[in-house]
Amino acid sequence: MDLGANVGFASIYLMNLFPAATLIAIEPDPANFEVCRRNLAPYGSRVRLVKGGIWHSRVPLVLSRGTYRDGGDWSVEVREAQPGETGDVEGWDIPSLLALTGHTRIGLLKVDIEGSERALFSTNSKAWLARVDNIVVEIHDEHCHSAVFDAMQPYNYDLSVSGEYQVFRGITPK
Repeated sequence: MDLGANVGFASIYLMNLFPAATLIAIEPDPANFEVCRRNLAPYGSRVRLVKGGIWHSRVPLVLSRGTYRDGGDWSVEVREAQPGETGDVEGWDIPSLLALTGHTRIGLLKVDIEGSERALFSTNSKAWLARVDNIVVEIHDEHCHSAVFDAMQPYNYDLSVSGEYQVFRGITPK
C-alpha cells in the first residue's frame, strides 16, 4: 500500500522489486494523481489507484497547498472538512482501502502523507495496525513522531532508519 503516492515513483520501484505483488496507491493532489495514473498504467490490474487522501476515517478532506514546510508542489496537505465545508477529495481509512483490495493483510505500508500521519496513527490505528507486516513512514514533526511511536507501542518490531524514513520490520503484537 502506497499512502501519498505522489507521481508513483515509490510504487514503480515496489512493483519492479516485487513482480508478483499487487498494490493500492492513494494520492489526493489531482495533478500528481494524473501523472501517477500514467506512470502506473503499465502495471495494469496489479495496481489500484485511488484519488483521495488517507485519514483515520471516511470523511471529506480539504487540500491545503503551499502552507506546509517549503510550500513546494510535493507538500500538499489534507485536513478534515469543517461542517458546511465542501471537501476537495474523499478521505479513506486503511480498513476501507483493504476492503477495496479483498486482502486481509498489508505486507508493506509506505506512508508519506505530509503530516497526516498524526491523524492516521493517533485515531483508530488499532483497527488496522495488527494487519500490517512492515511500515516505511516519513515522520514530519514531533507531534507525528509521538503519534506513530505511541501507536506502535503494543507491537514488537525491528526499527531502522533509511534516509528520512523510519522502517518498522516484522511487526507482531507483544
